[in-house]
Amino acid sequence: MKNTKNYGSTRQNYRRFFYLPSVIALFGMLSLFLCQPSAHMQYGDPASQVIQADGLKEAAPRDSGQSHSRQEGLAAALNPDGSLRVGTGGSFDTSGYRMEMTATGAPRFVQAPSACSGWDTQFSLPNGVHGRVHALAVSGTDIYVGGEFSLAGSVAANRVAKFDTLTGVWSALGTGGGNGVSNTVRALAVSGSDLYVGVLFFTANVGGTTVAANLVAKVNTTTGVWSALGTGGGNGVSSTGVNGGVFALAVSGSDLYVGGGIMTANVGGPTLSVNNVAKFNTTTGVWSALGTGGGNGVN
Repeated sequence: MKNTKNYGSTRQNYRRFFYLPSVIALFGMLSLFLCQPSAHMQYGDPASQVIQADGLKEAAPRDSGQSHSRQEGLAAALNPDGSLRVGTGGSFDTSGYRMEMTATGAPRFVQAPSACSGWDTQFSLPNGVHGRVHALAVSGTDIYVGGEFSLAGSVAANRVAKFDTLTGVWSALGTGGGNGVSNTVRALAVSGSDLYVGVLFFTANVGGTTVAANLVAKVNTTTGVWSALGTGGGNGVSSTGVNGGVFALAVSGSDLYVGGGIMTANVGGPTLSVNNVAKFNTTTGVWSALGTGGGNGVN
């Protein structure tokens, strides 16, 4: 398949044309143009892009000695639901249309707005989340999303949720009718079946049996059980102030590294002074400062 540019007149009308001998070729071509511009691309214009699927032949520029077949409107090739008619072939003007995916994953073509308005509707509710996203983490075919939302797809989810990329299904994280955390999530990290969640919250499993969690906590993605991180009655970290909190998480082996505006670890138990970064051993539950010679962390 080949993209060829034709250089002819300098008019600024634009029209997109697709040369396709088969339905499959048209599917592939038009996936490039999910959001059509309101202007048109005319064959022979300097900015025209003519995509062909008939043996990779280059389209010749327009001149007085050549003839070209008439371009048909895409409507002639569509079923009422926007899907392509079986056996469709030829050259079609796609102006005013955009492609979207149906629930079965098949493409169909719908009337496009007069100007591109941003994201394709596939990425709006009920498929996305209804607030800002600050953190993502991936484990296998699952994507974990954290931020400032309480709805993921059509599922109630308090600021953190899971999306299964195979099934397209959103899930909340919690047990007993509860899920998520009580404030904004800004950091995520995955280790095995455990998801570590950090930042501006103080309770986890909101709406169910809550778990006190000082700025960082763990949820088992298999059981939905939330846990605090600490020993001796303490857990998590304390903020340096209104602009503090946990802003970064990283996992290496059995160690979780926590960074941000933090000054104390294992809050509520035997505390440890830390300067904006600390380590938590996920096996022993022990917090540690990072440094030597009586110093630690960063300022």
